[in-house]
Amino acid sequence: MCTLIQDSLQIGNTNNLPQELVDFARRQVVNAIMYKGDQRRREERQPMLMQVLAVAVDEENQPLAEPFNLISRDISPNTIGLIYTEPLEAERLVVQFSIAGTDVTLVTELEWSGSMGPFYGCACRYIDRLDQFPVLL
Repeated sequence: MCTLIQDSLQIGNTNNLPQELVDFARRQVVNAIMYKGDQRRREERQPMLMQVLAVAVDEENQPLAEPFNLISRDISPNTIGLIYTEPLEAERLVVQFSIAGTDVTLVTELEWSGSMGPFYGCACRYIDRLDQFPVLL
């Protein structure tokens, strides 16, 4: 059954991500799908693996560092779960991803971040939508 779930997962372009990170995220999603215990989340999240471009920003949405790539774990109407390779110092991120053929750029606030074994994860709440990513790529 676990193999059937893994084979059915839709994964977008992940060429700029380490394969170990993609494999780890895939396992996290499969484990979440297979989990049958109580859910503490207020809203239902949809498992979704996709490459995300992010940059740490200040209160005026000005970049504080270079952009980096990470991978989503799940998404809901108000939040996104992310997995990445290095610890984050930022409290706000601008994230950009493509969903249903549309590029979306959102300002997010970290609600949780921490270690997930060999990688790191966070849950971000959407606080604003931008017309463009805040740095020239």
